Amino acid sequence: MPLYQMILHAKSYSTPQTLASLVRNCASEIIGSGGVVRCVENVGVRKLPHRFKAKFEDKRGIRYHEEARLLSFRFDASPTVLTSLERLIRFETDILRCNTVRPVEITKKANITKLKNNPFHVSNRNPVLR
Repeated sequence: MPLYQMILHAKSYSTPQTLASLVRNCASEIIGSGGVVRCVENVGVRKLPHRFKAKFEDKRGIRYHEEARLLSFRFDASPTVLTSLERLIRFETDILRCNTVRPVEITKKANITKLKNNPFHVSNRNPVLR
């Protein structure tokens, strides 16, 4: 099963209870399909690179957001689980964006056959300048 990292951009003022229930539902979906949740991290409220537009106006009448709370998931799962996770997240009104990536594993960098391209080989490390 490949390693995935999912980054959720939630509304900055969304309640911890709704985000906790979303995290619980996503984790149960991953574990129910035979996957493993490695890490769930609340990165905090960050300023966005540009304004995000929500699907609908909320109770406050806000549709455009310049700040968001970032949540990060790291999990091992089959690729078919991603469609069910994205469907689960799509119906959540507090989530503005969802990005899923497959991070490069550090073991793949170490298995380079040419020694000059291997960053972990002793001869390729930069000496510490004093």
